[in-house]
Amino acid sequence: MQLSVPTGLETGVIDDMTKGYILVKTGDDRHLVVLDSVAAQQIVVKLAS
Repeated sequence: MQLSVPTGLETGVIDDMTKGYILVKTGDDRHLVVLDSVAAQQIVVKLAS
């Protein structure tokens, strides 16, 4: 998954999904918490099958 965030472009995999947020784990073991309302406004790019 690729996200545009204030600090630039972040890439990671979805670690968990709830009714309120998506937890994305980055390649350097950080976790990004993305609110559903924010994710709904982003274009999600599937990087691998």
